[in-house]
Amino acid sequence: MLKATRWLVLSVALLAGCGLLPPSADPTRPATAPAAPSEPAKPGVPAGPTSAAPSGAPSAASPAAAPSPSPSPSPSPSPIPRTTVRIGTSSSLGGWVLDVAEQQGFLASQGINLDRKEADPGSPVVAEDVDKRERDVGVVTTDRLIQLGKNGQGLMLVAGLVNKATHTLIAARDVPDFGALKGKPVGHLDAKSASAAILKRILKAKGIPESDTSLLTFPDPGVVGAAVANGTVGASLVDPPRAGRLRISGFTALIEASEVAKDFQAEGLVVRPEWARQNEDLLTRLIRATILAERWITTPENKPAAVEQLARSLGVTATEAALVYEQYVDKLGAIPREGDIDQVGVRGVLELLAEIDAAGNPRPDPARLTDTTYLQRAKASLPR
Repeated sequence: MLKATRWLVLSVALLAGCGLLPPSADPTRPATAPAAPSEPAKPGVPAGPTSAAPSGAPSAASPAAAPSPSPSPSPSPSPIPRTTVRIGTSSSLGGWVLDVAEQQGFLASQGINLDRKEADPGSPVVAEDVDKRERDVGVVTTDRLIQLGKNGQGLMLVAGLVNKATHTLIAARDVPDFGALKGKPVGHLDAKSASAAILKRILKAKGIPESDTSLLTFPDPGVVGAAVANGTVGASLVDPPRAGRLRISGFTALIEASEVAKDFQAEGLVVRPEWARQNEDLLTRLIRATILAERWITTPENKPAAVEQLARSLGVTATEAALVYEQYVDKLGAIPREGDIDQVGVRGVLELLAEIDAAGNPRPDPARLTDTTYLQRAKASLPR
């Protein structure tokens, strides 16, 4: 019996040592083992491993350890203040850039809302409204800037929107070429605009004396296009929306304005110098949104969406908008990618106006009609 008992004890001990029996099942151990008393913890010294407290719990004899503080969250960037900019614009390629900036959320990302006032493309109204403080910023043609700029004292150009001449001479149905244009009137928008000087350059380049034709002025760009469509004139120098519509309808484009006006800053953002000084951050944010829009427009992957917005901005069909995009964005590169101002193009417009005595007297200094300070700040804050 004693021998059997020894074997039983030995077997249980082996099983317990191998972890196959819980300690409580070991008959060789007392049912309850008293915990070893622990010394009171010294102030500031954590209890040692002989503490009777469960693992992870504070010892009854020592103060509870303060939990580690959670890492402080990164401070959120201060939201950009929401500001409304009163802008004058039109259904032009320059106006399209601002439409894209709004529709694609670039203006919202800069905390800007636009309070818009629309005018006819090429009209002096937008420049006049900015000059009279009725608008803060305007999408303005450079010829209107020159006529109101007064060497930067009244208005100045701060960012480029359209850096090429974009008008097209469209012929009536009975005018297949320039030879057939002799003896017929030619329509355009304004006798004191750069388009009038461009038209005279075209006629001269094609050997058509002004005595062999007459230039008819129509104050509405829609009427300029309608005049060639209904045969009132032998040809009209029209803007991109009218050119796209007439081309799709089968009318012939005789020549692009860019062929005789190679250096030409067409449209840009124009402000009063004092407003710019008082609103430096706001103007920089506006230009930043404009650059983002130009980058988006000139990225090939965005072309389908850009054409959709162009159709809405110009009030033309999708087919007409696609033609306008291909002609002026793809081929001509009229939209700058970084908001740049073509300084040579500004001088080119001034020379055109001087040819028709519309540049003012004394003639303004083109270098003083622009200020790229805010443009450079905007570009510096954007990734390339």
